[in-house]
This record gives sequence, structure tokens and C-alpha cells, in this order.
Amino acid sequence: MALSKLTLVREFFLGAGMTAFLCFAPQENALFTLALFVGMFTFYETFPEFHWAPAVTLWKIIAKEEDVVQGLVRMFVQFAAATLAAIVGYKLLDFDANVAHPQFMHEDDWRALIWTAFVWAAWIGLCNHGGKKDEGSLRRNLALTLTFCSGNYLLQGLASDCILNSAVNFGRYIGAKVYIDGKEDILTASPDLSKIWLVLCGPALGVALAWVAIRFDEAVAGWDAPAADGEETTAIYGSTDNNDGGKLELSEAEKKADENA
Repeated sequence: MALSKLTLVREFFLGAGMTAFLCFAPQENALFTLALFVGMFTFYETFPEFHWAPAVTLWKIIAKEEDVVQGLVRMFVQFAAATLAAIVGYKLLDFDANVAHPQFMHEDDWRALIWTAFVWAAWIGLCNHGGKKDEGSLRRNLALTLTFCSGNYLLQGLASDCILNSAVNFGRYIGAKVYIDGKEDILTASPDLSKIWLVLCGPALGVALAWVAIRFDEAVAGWDAPAADGEETTAIYGSTDNNDGGKLELSEAEKKADENA
């Protein structure tokens, strides 16, 4: 499959724009979820094929819905766009009191890893379950948006200033680090880069858990399906070929009409 240059360009600018806005968006504000809903629903309605999160791209590679080469390139573009946008965004913001970056609530890394993976697994699993509606439909896009917003709300209990996108979280880590380390009088604590692996490994583990959960669900569904009990179904198909019209068997009424003629 050839690389889609249009998809890569769109993904770069859309991802960069979202990351830049998140550099100053007050995520603790109640209106943040509403603004996120409007933005994501607009994205899904305008670009149905758009998936800006590396975890989603990774899922599509594993599910063989995405070519491996193109999927890896898309992931690179997603991380590059978010990182560059965060570096530029914080520099343009230049507001020391509002340098927000992802921080995990748990002191134990393993707790943060497991809970983060659970949130990502629930989000990925719900969005890719076999019962999903048609791609690109209004109902489907609305469900995707609501699931994304609810997942982000749950994520705030595990990590502050985080979003269901490992590229954005990674980029804002790097962007905040570059900004804060370049200023001597800033009071905001510099991001602890020793925690950055959590924003990468948590979503990746979540994708693996989602894959296991969906396969388990499919296995149970197959086991729970009613057996055919040896019943056979016979289907009769009519041909659209005009030459086959004369080969169809006449009804009893038609036979009697021919005999009386």
C-alpha cells in the first residue's frame, strides 16, 4: 500500500493544532470537556478516516486494518507534530503560571502504569468492538466523541493535564521541559523525564489488553451462539439472465391454463 501523502499532511497539521491549543487550555475547567467534545466531533465529521492517537494507529496495525509501513510513518508524524507544536506553543504562550504538563498522581510507577493501561484498554476496546456502527455515520462519530470525552474525564483521576493521546502527552513533556529549563526565574517545577516512559508504555499496554479483551469476547460469543442442530437451509436464487427465464418451472395454474388452451 502506497503512503498517502494527503493523510500524513492532514494528520500533521491537525495534530499540531490540537496540541498547540492544549498548551494553554485549562483542563481543570468544567468547560474543557465541552470544548473537547466540539473539537473532536468536528474532526470526526470532517475527516472520518482521521485517527490522531498513536495507540489507535497501533491497534489498526495489529488488527491488519493499516499497512505496517504507513502505520509506522503515521505514528512518527503524530509524535513529531505534537512535539514540535508543544515546543512552539509554550514559547508563544510565555506565561509562567500556566505551564501545564502531564503529571501522574501515584508515587508508585507500577500503579500509574496499570491504571493508565486500563483506561486506554477500555477506550480502544469500546471503539473497536465488533458491534460498532458504520464508519463515518453520525451515530458512530457521536459515539466516538462521547467515548473519547468520558475516557479523558476518567484519566484526570490518574494524571493531571493528560489526554488520551500519548503523542500529545509526550510532546507536552518535552515542550514544557524545553520552556522551563530555558528560564531562570520560573517557579513551575520542570517535568520529570524519568516518568515519560509511562505516557508511552501505558497506552501500548492498553492496546494489548484491549486485544485480549476483544478476542475473549469473540470466543465467548462463538461459544454462546446457538447450535444449528443439523438443520439445513436451502436458498433458491433466480438468475438475472434473460435466457434463463424459460428454464423456470411453471406453476400449477399456468400448467392447467396451457392444457385448456
